[in-house]
Amino acid sequence: VFLTLALLLSIIIDKNKTFQSKADPKDETPSSGINFKFATDFENHTSLPLGKLLFLGILLAAMYMTNAWDGLIYMVLSGMVFLYLNFSAKYTESQSFFSSLYRTFSGSLFLLFFFLLASLPFSLNFKPFASGIGVLCAPKSLLGSKIGPLLFEVGKCQKSPLYMLTILWGFFYFHVIGFLIFILIPKIRNHENKPADYKKSAKTSNTFLKKIGLYLLKPLQLFHHLSLADSFVLLIIIISTLLLIFPEFFYLKDIYPAHYRANTMFKLGYQAFMMLGISTIYIIYRIKNAVSWGFMKSIFSIISIITLFLVAIYPNFAVNSYFGNLKVYSGLDGLMWLKNQYPDDYNAIIWLRNNIDCKNSTPRECNSQPVIAEANGDSYTDYARVSANTGLPTIIGWPVHEWLWRGSYDEAGKRIPEVAAIYQSNDLNTVKNILRKYSVAYIFVGTLEREKYPNLNEAGIANVGEIVFQSGNTKIYKIKSFY
Repeated sequence: VFLTLALLLSIIIDKNKTFQSKADPKDETPSSGINFKFATDFENHTSLPLGKLLFLGILLAAMYMTNAWDGLIYMVLSGMVFLYLNFSAKYTESQSFFSSLYRTFSGSLFLLFFFLLASLPFSLNFKPFASGIGVLCAPKSLLGSKIGPLLFEVGKCQKSPLYMLTILWGFFYFHVIGFLIFILIPKIRNHENKPADYKKSAKTSNTFLKKIGLYLLKPLQLFHHLSLADSFVLLIIIISTLLLIFPEFFYLKDIYPAHYRANTMFKLGYQAFMMLGISTIYIIYRIKNAVSWGFMKSIFSIISIITLFLVAIYPNFAVNSYFGNLKVYSGLDGLMWLKNQYPDDYNAIIWLRNNIDCKNSTPRECNSQPVIAEANGDSYTDYARVSANTGLPTIIGWPVHEWLWRGSYDEAGKRIPEVAAIYQSNDLNTVKNILRKYSVAYIFVGTLEREKYPNLNEAGIANVGEIVFQSGNTKIYKIKSFY
């Protein structure tokens, strides 16, 4: 995300250099830095450097493949940047409203092409788990209906209380308001006191469409009178605000019935948090250096310090609420909790990490990585601790997460009783078939397996495997070569 934001800012700076070079006839070097005709023609049509646009498309594809929300969010921000680049310039005959629109559309289309091309291998196999866009507090006449992707579900009317929004976002928007008062509004007033370029051009334009286009440019003329950094910060503030407004009216329907807004608010708010964080740092610096001291700036600075203090002490409360008073330092080892809570399981996991070597294993044992059977459980519990801390695949770890990403509980639901059968079934053939089906090489019998499966049939497990490691009651069975 940060790399993408830096790249977009770099594109804006490149464009500004292009404007300056065109004003200087001696400098005819294309801003893309690629000195061949295709790149020059491409930049003339899109107003964007080819190399950076291609890189941006790959970055957006990478974000989409890791989190679909991020790809879409920054695709929109990129489009806003393109719009800014093409419409913030002063009107000239060669840069009319419609030519600016053409360049914006052309650049966006090429970005979409590069994005789709880079994400194609993923998109061919990816099935989004969202089943529609829910409308919050829908009119009674529409409840229970569906119009296109819009869902009007009964009982889905949830809004964020104002105090909660203030606590979450007050620090950022206090500084955004300061940005408006100290930086943007003076710029607007200064702009209004000068002859507007679009008005001059409108009077000289000889067609009705040109005049309409020029007056449509009026709101965008503000950006021409802002610095590049101010303009970019304003753009990311706008999109961050839209990301926070969206979940107050819509949500993406997923598998969670009670917390139907949770994923939508988290994914959008997370990106807004990063962009507003960057903006706030810049705003504090900008106001400090651009505004002379006076009563208003003094009040702003005092409140800014207070809100900054409140934000700064949050980690102290957050960390202590989960880790206690932190009086005992456990070091940086991420497995220390496991050693303290499940010492025998810890020893077994360390043994797996140190002794499972694909180079010395048979194809069945090492099928890329040997599959290990362990107990499954709910999300954010200690279950799946073996696969999580060894990298070895398991049959099923956290079923709800698999349900969310697959959009269906069928596969996860089918595997849960099969894992239970490995540990509890008295039918040796059934157990062998399941082990054969998933190419299981090891069965882990530890503390959580004994808690999860009270009817654990350890004698049955011993019939299909042999103990290769034991620490207390925790045992690792290596499957015998019966398949």
